[in-house]
Amino acid sequence: RPNLCNSANVAYRRSAYECWGRDLPTTPAADEMLIQRVAASREEVAFCADPAAAVRTEPMSTPGAFWQQRRRWAHAGGQYPDLALQVFVIVAYVFYALLLGGVALLPVWPTLFPAVGGALALKVAGEGALLTLACRRLRQSKLMRYFLPAQVMQIPYVVAVGAAGQFGKLRWKGRRVR
Repeated sequence: RPNLCNSANVAYRRSAYECWGRDLPTTPAADEMLIQRVAASREEVAFCADPAAAVRTEPMSTPGAFWQQRRRWAHAGGQYPDLALQVFVIVAYVFYALLLGGVALLPVWPTLFPAVGGALALKVAGEGALLTLACRRLRQSKLMRYFLPAQVMQIPYVVAVGAAGQFGKLRWKGRRVR
């Protein structure tokens, strides 16, 4: 059952939108809310893993635009209609925050190393296995060379963006959304 998508990689019939999407708020999470509603119905939802179907989008043009985009995405997690998905997002965030805190405390509390090292190893192994399969399936295995270097940045990035997404004004498509 799909939980996440974005407007660059989702397609649906007009009848699905007319049935489940007409009353959705105009927010950055509307596409995910729609796919979750359709998935909760009796309609079929499928992921197209054909590399030829991949939609390529341009990256954000500035660091500020990138930051705003990621804050919007982080903010969207609290808008999901599925409570289980909201709980998962919170648990994942707490895991990352504890992992970051544990790494920061290692110099003064080295006895944390087995717990922090074990948690980090589980994170890297799980994500590595998932991304290796996805990259192979989509014929993008060359991207895996960035996996380990990205791990160094990912944990503080997730903690910072996750927190920033819950506060302040957000902009989307030239307008303030919160």
